[in-house]
Amino acid sequence: ARQKIEAAHQKLMPANYYELFGLSPGAKAEAIQEAYLGQARTWHSDRFSGLDLGSCAAKLEALFARIGEARETLSDKDKRAEYDVFLDRQAKGLPTDVAAILKAEELFVQGSQLVKSGKASKALPLLEQAIELNHAEAEFYVWRGYARYLIEGEGAAEATQATITKAPGHRAPREPPAPRAR
Repeated sequence: ARQKIEAAHQKLMPANYYELFGLSPGAKAEAIQEAYLGQARTWHSDRFSGLDLGSCAAKLEALFARIGEARETLSDKDKRAEYDVFLDRQAKGLPTDVAAILKAEELFVQGSQLVKSGKASKALPLLEQAIELNHAEAEFYVWRGYARYLIEGEGAAEATQATITKAPGHRAPREPPAPRAR
């Protein structure tokens, strides 16, 4: 029993809620409930009563709690939608920590205001911190590049361009359209 619990804990705890239930993200409510009941029956502590589980008892409890969290999240339309956004952002390598995203935005606002008021050297560390917290905001990179340009002068033009081209979502400039024949 201990080996079974240990293996399940190692496999299922890091899994997302869909993987935990063996379902695809488009799963219907009935499938979620069915999968939950199957997992709940398998990992409920009553199935292991009378056995000396030692340290595995806490792992079993954590596993059963995770199964309950998965059901609660996937069964609620709003929570499931939020969770799907979380998984999508995670898959794209985007930040998922809301507190960090908000802190990055706060630092960015402070930094951009400092740049606008002619204090680029004070702004630069704030903009750097904002990028560390949320590397997915292209605007942060642009303002950091602009602050560097203001600090370093003309010599920073290439560094600024490099900063902009590395920013997420950057698109190379298009050639202007050819003139139409009349």
